[in-house]
Amino acid sequence: MTQGHMRYLLAIGRLHAEEGNGARITDISRALKVSKPSAHRMARRLETLRLVEFAPRGRVYLTAKGCRVAECCQDRLAQLQGLLASTLGLEAEHAQQAALALLDCLPEQDFLTGKE
Repeated sequence: MTQGHMRYLLAIGRLHAEEGNGARITDISRALKVSKPSAHRMARRLETLRLVEFAPRGRVYLTAKGCRVAECCQDRLAQLQGLLASTLGLEAEHAQQAALALLDCLPEQDFLTGKE
């Protein structure tokens, strides 16, 4: 699980929560400031990991496994971000960037818990 995978999962989860009906590739690319083809390629990679699925009209949804992984990523990100901000005095944006980098160093099994 790479930092990129985590960023996309978090963005897809956030967009779904905001709109209530999945996430469009256009919205994912805009949220992450990447091209539409890049967003589409990563969504397809996440699909091969069974973390997302595509629905008609190009909407992307987190699978049950994807929801668990995204929730775990979000929890760990918030914990690390808070720790970095309070301990090192980092501003919120810098603490979030550092927390994402640290998440990338954690063992993959910490995120891919549970059975499908």
